[in-house]
Amino acid sequence: MKARLELHKPNSKAESPELRLRFLEALTPITHTPPDGQPLGSTIVEPRPGELLMRGRSDRKIKPWFHPLTLKSQYGKIIGEFLAERALETEKYGI
Repeated sequence: MKARLELHKPNSKAESPELRLRFLEALTPITHTPPDGQPLGSTIVEPRPGELLMRGRSDRKIKPWFHPLTLKSQYGKIIGEFLAERALETEKYGI
């Protein structure tokens, strides 16, 4: 599976930026095997090209997987700065 990380900037200043994963292309067929004891689709939704990685939550809502880019997250600040810099160089990196 080819994928890319995307920087998601929330509409509200109260929320922090997030890093999300978008699937671009399936290189081989995908099989979805949930952990033992969990029904199919209860954790990670089967990936499809062009879509974000989605996951089920305990409240039964399906939401995009994300990694918070806050100063409190382990590498959040470093990843956020890297993606912001790279986004400025779209011609160089082709994103």
